[in-house]
Amino acid sequence: MRLTLPNYAREADVPSDRANVVWQYPQAADLFDAMAEDREPDRKALVAAAADPVHARSVRVRVLNGTGVAGRAAQAAEELRDLGYTVVGTGNAPDRADRTAVLHAPGMADHARVLASRLDGVTAHPDEQSAGQVLTLVIGPDYPGAA
Repeated sequence: MRLTLPNYAREADVPSDRANVVWQYPQAADLFDAMAEDREPDRKALVAAAADPVHARSVRVRVLNGTGVAGRAAQAAEELRDLGYTVVGTGNAPDRADRTAVLHAPGMADHARVLASRLDGVTAHPDEQSAGQVLTLVIGPDYPGAA
């Protein structure tokens, strides 16, 4: 089977970068997982998702430090900006976090999955207290850094 890794022009995320393409997440991660697990990828799903990508630039995220270690939210925010995500703010989480998580309002699951797929081992969770189109990334002690 021959597949093209879902991608789009990096210019969609970083307007000054007109020479590169980026892998489309979470589809690229799904494809790599299928290959690693020696299972056939869902070709129809990959093609359908490639037709309507969620660009990193369209993902708005607030980064909260749940570790108690100063500077973790700022560090994560910079990593996400470098990948083209729109960071709308940083701060401290009201409570310590056991694990890093992406929290999202109903209707924002696709955007949350795009962000979570770039962070190894991080999952997205609906959060009824979240509103609007801004995701919340709560940094825990397991934060892997943005890939």
